[in-house]
Amino acid sequence: MSYISPPALFDEAPALPVEPPRANLISVIPAVAVAALALFGAGWYGGVTYATAEHDAKPAAAQVGRLQQAQTTCAEPNAGVSVADGGRTLTVDVKGEEDFVGTTTGTLDCVLQFLESPAAVTQHIYQTRALDGRQQNTWQTYAASWSYHPDSGLNLIVQAK
Repeated sequence: MSYISPPALFDEAPALPVEPPRANLISVIPAVAVAALALFGAGWYGGVTYATAEHDAKPAAAQVGRLQQAQTTCAEPNAGVSVADGGRTLTVDVKGEEDFVGTTTGTLDCVLQFLESPAAVTQHIYQTRALDGRQQNTWQTYAASWSYHPDSGLNLIVQAK
């Protein structure tokens, strides 16, 4: 006699394939994209900042020496032209009507030509009136500011940027 066993009550049903929840997958994709963009942006910004700093440092160092050269080429010692701040600043004091010391407009012309000041900047300097107050302008890697009064003359400051 053969015995047939009854079906087991606790047999497991065949496993159905489980799909990942769509909501989790949909929220992960944008998060990964944002993270990738952030890493790319940080790398790009860091590279651009480094390259710009390297590029800007070289001309500034060259211009520092150029200010010293302008002083020695154009002015007599202690004649109203001086270099300060480790060579980063050049000052020109053109003698006014009430000054006892100072340099001449010829020396100022020499300095401006030596530093390759554009005609627009040079004319801006020479056309400044006492009423205009302190003026400023830039060219190449220089920033200049100046003031003029007939009594105290023209006082120019040029800085290497």
